[in-house]
Amino acid sequence: MIREGNPKEALADFQTASKRMPNKWSLDLGIARSYSAMGGYKTALKNAKQSLLVAPDGPNKEIVQKMIAKLEKGEDMNKQ
Repeated sequence: MIREGNPKEALADFQTASKRMPNKWSLDLGIARSYSAMGGYKTALKNAKQSLLVAPDGPNKEIVQKMIAKLEKGEDMNKQ
């Protein structure tokens, strides 16, 4: 949904799922990506950091760390 230009809808879906299944790194990251797409980098950063804490392995942690670095620079984590 984010790629299709519907970050608000994506955010609502990720938040609903996160309430049912808390501490799932992929859901926290989805929330972060949604906020980032809407320009809410500070909130996105908070959720990305939460995602990093529960990411399952090194490769996924590395991806999240790169996204966090973009947010810390004030950049959209979704942009390549």
